[in-house]
Amino acid sequence: MWAKYKQTNKIKKLTGFLFGYFYLSKMAIHFRDGYVCALCGKRNSIGDEINVDHIIPKSKYQSSHPWNLQSTCENCNIEKSTQLLDNVPIYIKGAKDRSEDFFNESWEFFEIYRLFSIIYKTYNNPLTKSKGYEYSMDFDQMFFSSIIDMPNNWDKISDFIDNK
Repeated sequence: MWAKYKQTNKIKKLTGFLFGYFYLSKMAIHFRDGYVCALCGKRNSIGDEINVDHIIPKSKYQSSHPWNLQSTCENCNIEKSTQLLDNVPIYIKGAKDRSEDFFNESWEFFEIYRLFSIIYKTYNNPLTKSKGYEYSMDFDQMFFSSIIDMPNNWDKISDFIDNK
């Protein structure tokens, strides 16, 4: 009986720790973005319902790289759903620039990437494994940089994402 209690208590502590770590990681993205919704520009406060959104939806490209994450208010996140918006290069470039300014150390950047990959189950991207990358972060950075480099060619971007 005592062993079962100790095991249950350890699980509760671990779950609380992981929830706290996840919460702080989400807050890092919101702090990076200044609590401003990337889609409508609404300035949110700490108590508002805000979400971390994948710029390129997970259904189209499995990546939780910080360059692919942005703060959105709940209404915009629900409305966007799994759509691929026309301004993808601009959103990714903005997230990239803000990430480079906000995450001072490479380990901070990698930890955010690693944790969101686990939370959103994007850590096992078959595409990156097939290309021979141990960590998909390297491949993701090349992928997103390629999209940033083609800002005025929506058909090319859409084909690039669809044919990754």
